[in-house]
Amino acid sequence: MTEHIVYEDERTEAVLVMEPKVAGQLVIRPKGDFPDIESIQPEMITHYFYVASFAASVLFEGLGAEATNIIMNEGAGTPFSITVIPRKKDDGIEFKWEPLKIPEEEMKDAQQKVSWEFMPPEESAPENTHVVSQEDMDQKTEEDNKKEEDQLVKWYEKIP
Repeated sequence: MTEHIVYEDERTEAVLVMEPKVAGQLVIRPKGDFPDIESIQPEMITHYFYVASFAASVLFEGLGAEATNIIMNEGAGTPFSITVIPRKKDDGIEFKWEPLKIPEEEMKDAQQKVSWEFMPPEESAPENTHVVSQEDMDQKTEEDNKKEEDQLVKWYEKIP
């Protein structure tokens, strides 16, 4: 079967999945052999997720998707890729599982293991970077929010 490439640049390609859960399901994959996300340069990862985000926008506009799921795939012999699934109400796709009742002690242990044990973001941020704190967020005015919204609109208008 022929692959249906819908986007391609020097670093990545987006193709329609051959046996999808739903029409329009895409896989974004890097050009090159990357067994996992750790083997990819950070700026390349940023690019792949940008392409996935843009692909989601195209699915909204082109197929009338009401939502999307963006799923990163890697490990267990599967090379790194990002799947973008267009969603509509009552599409029959379910990502459900029975939630576990985890004891509080186990939750605290997990929290400790996945918390910022390296350094808090404000201590590890690169020079000339401002990490937004809750205090900063509380001080934002409605005017500040409007300015940010206007900037975001301008940014999206630049997308082809």
